Amino acid sequence: MDQTREEIVAEAHRALELRWDIEAFLDSKPGRYLCERSEQKRTEALEKLKDVDAEDAKAIRALQMEIAVCDTWQEWLGEAITEGRHAEERLIETQ
Repeated sequence: MDQTREEIVAEAHRALELRWDIEAFLDSKPGRYLCERSEQKRTEALEKLKDVDAEDAKAIRALQMEIAVCDTWQEWLGEAITEGRHAEERLIETQ
């Protein structure tokens, strides 16, 4: 089913507002703290991965999961910001 112009505009507004909220969060003290902690945990896990026993599959998987969690969190934020930018472009085009 095709979306109406109003639905497209409403969806774009939601994505744009989410982008603004995320950008404001990332500029806040809690947002900066969480980003820094995520990067720190990712770096620590990578360093540990270099030294872990190659035969210890459980330890390797645990470290890989720590890295994946940090990466995924950052990807979600980045995707929402990118979608908000695209939404802004769609809004400009519809005017």
